Amino acid sequence: MVFPLRKRPVVFSIDILIRQYLYRSSCIDILLRVKENDMVEEIFSNLEKHFQPNKVTQQQVFYFSVDEVKKTVTLGPEKIEVEDGKTVEEADCVCKTSADFFLKIWQEGYRPGMADFLSGKIKSNNPIALQAFLSAFGKEG
Repeated sequence: MVFPLRKRPVVFSIDILIRQYLYRSSCIDILLRVKENDMVEEIFSNLEKHFQPNKVTQQQVFYFSVDEVKKTVTLGPEKIEVEDGKTVEEADCVCKTSADFFLKIWQEGYRPGMADFLSGKIKSNNPIALQAFLSAFGKEG
């Protein structure tokens, strides 16, 4: 069997290849971010199960902005309340970070250092309160 030769050679433009690569990469990035955001949502929905009473001495309000996930957590000596979005005018502790970094802290036991705060990987108006938050769930550093 003989196959006819093409009259014109197939030419791949580097521009087309780059666009295809970037499209595939961005699709993969989007899927990873969706998965990470789902994992963060799951962590917040299970906070009550992991709450350890009397680890904090006074009620504090935390606002978390973790990529697309926004949560307000009211933490007291005996109770916890998790709400979607920002439900208070001013929280005692605000924490902004990426889902990837939040998961590293929560799941892998990583504790942010000064370099993480200075580089902007995590932002907070009260890093000491974040330590108390973690300890209320048995996540002492």
